[in-house]
Amino acid sequence: MSKTAEALSKSYEYKTTSAEDLVFDLFKAQGPKEEASIGKLLSVLRSFGLKEDDPRLKNTMDKIRDYDLMNEEDNDVRHYRLNRNQFKE
Repeated sequence: MSKTAEALSKSYEYKTTSAEDLVFDLFKAQGPKEEASIGKLLSVLRSFGLKEDDPRLKNTMDKIRDYDLMNEEDNDVRHYRLNRNQFKE
């Protein structure tokens, strides 16, 4: 979480990228694959007082639910990791 806060404080350095790419980079998971953590994103949103049923997050949460329905594994959505293209949809 501290790395995310640090990255948010330096967001001005990312002016050449799109907003979607900036958010993806902020929530990119550690590891060899280029994937963003949905759980980390949801955790940060909650820490700012936003809930999953907040109307401002409706489109985002609908996409996450759609991805959950498409995923054949029986995992918790908070453990999902999306590649850059999936994340930007």
